[in-house]
Amino acid sequence: MSGKSAKDLAFERERAGYKKRIRELEARVENERRLCSMKEDEINTLRDRLAEKEDWIGRLLEYMDLSEEDMKNIIEKDKHVAAALNHMAALTNIFRLY
Repeated sequence: MSGKSAKDLAFERERAGYKKRIRELEARVENERRLCSMKEDEINTLRDRLAEKEDWIGRLLEYMDLSEEDMKNIIEKDKHVAAALNHMAALTNIFRLY
């Protein structure tokens, strides 16, 4: 005889079933955590995009109140700033190569 009573064997089967159910639920919890993390990343991306668009809207509203000459000056200044940033980025890329 195996040394275990029918009661012990039934208990072992029941325990094995509970262990399996626990593993399944733990896997489900992990999947839900991953999904939540992905959704949080999406939310943060959308918040960033929203902030960027709100910034653009604010700038456009400011531009509406400017004269044509003021608008040209701002655009020219923005072009120079963008060109300077592009040059700095190019220099940074050059330094990364070495």
